[in-house]
Amino acid sequence: MMRWLRVLVLLGLTEGCVVDPGAYAGRACDADHACFDGRVCQAGTCVPPSHGGVSDAGCLTWSQTTDGFASTTTGPGCAGCAVTVDASAGNRLTAVIASATDGQDIALARVSQGKLPATREGSLRGSIQHPGGGDSVSDSSPFLRLSSARGTLVELSFTNNFEINAFSGAGVLSSGPTIDTGGPRLRDGLVHSVAASWRQGSFLHVSVDGSIVFSNALAAYDDAAGEPSGLELGILGYAGSTQTGWTATLDGFELCDNPSLAP
Repeated sequence: MMRWLRVLVLLGLTEGCVVDPGAYAGRACDADHACFDGRVCQAGTCVPPSHGGVSDAGCLTWSQTTDGFASTTTGPGCAGCAVTVDASAGNRLTAVIASATDGQDIALARVSQGKLPATREGSLRGSIQHPGGGDSVSDSSPFLRLSSARGTLVELSFTNNFEINAFSGAGVLSSGPTIDTGGPRLRDGLVHSVAASWRQGSFLHVSVDGSIVFSNALAAYDDAAGEPSGLELGILGYAGSTQTGWTATLDGFELCDNPSLAP
């Protein structure tokens, strides 16, 4: 009888050890717990099929999990601003603004310029979580900005309703600016995936949780200065309407030199 009990206990332990099929970058893995969605197990962590900015497909130039950030910044005099990068969790980035009335509400991390693609097309994707509650922003609060020598290539912001606002400046992807607002409200405390893909003089697409929310066809345009020159993630600004701050957690972001990472 005791022998059968031991067998049943062992079977129960084995059955209970189940890997989530949605294993994401930064999740622990080993020989018995595989990664999914094309990711590979490297040094006990699920990572994209790339290392040091090089992938089998020649697509990824930067991965938050494997490459991390070059620097972090908070606004001068902003005692309630903080940035943390958790190296033990795939360089997960947490940006905190404690109060809307802090001076220069900035809490961000910058990617090394050497990891940016020298192309006028590309894509990026990752996940962001807002803890829910908190303030309403009176204008917008950017959480991602990819810049070029001409200005903003792609900027993703939260609106005052915590919908997504997408912006590209004039003379970067096209002769005029591109601005779109909409999609689901992301102020529910859940983790949401966001992605953008672009090609100068052709299109700018933005998706949330795998569904395209903006799809812009752009007029023909050609300017070599439209290549990326900087990438910042976190809370890049905050025009709050009360004194309550907010926190953003960004995880698993990747940057590619072609549009293949996003719809």
